Amino acid sequence: MRFHLRFSGWAAGFLACLLVMTFGFTTAFAQTADVPARPKAEKKVSLAVQEQLWERSIELIQKGQFSRAQNLTGDISAGGHVSRQVRDWLAEFQQQQAKRDELNKVDFDKYVRYAHERIDRDELDIALEWVLRAADVAADKGAFLKETWVGELVANAIAKAKQAKKDDDWYGVWEIYTRLTELYES
Repeated sequence: MRFHLRFSGWAAGFLACLLVMTFGFTTAFAQTADVPARPKAEKKVSLAVQEQLWERSIELIQKGQFSRAQNLTGDISAGGHVSRQVRDWLAEFQQQQAKRDELNKVDFDKYVRYAHERIDRDELDIALEWVLRAADVAADKGAFLKETWVGELVANAIAKAKQAKKDDDWYGVWEIYTRLTELYES
């Protein structure tokens, strides 16, 4: 029990420090020795407004709108080095996201090529697998699934599944409908 009380006190203190360092709502961090003074021409924003800006920027981050959050943190002066660190993290994340988008585009093109190769061989169930992979990395999944060739592939795959059902090839039916379910329900 004694360890639990000491741990709770330590944890509470740690969380309080973390909140102050993260949000910088106190004036204790407004001007530190390693942070240059703000230019006099810059308009000061009240702490209440800064708190609202922090809350709004956190909401934007949670929604994945990192560039908007980065722009918003530029208006926050409380915490000096803290708000600067948050802006740096957001900028770094945006750079990493841009690299990821480039890699996704390369993968997308490769998967679409593989799907077309399988369509040419009439291996529609495998083509659907490549379309599923392409949809996972597509910049706009909805638009990709509405492309003409994808619609034709789906229609041909459904026709092939119906024929497989008539032929009592239940595994073939299962393969096609499983991939279609994954494609349109994910």
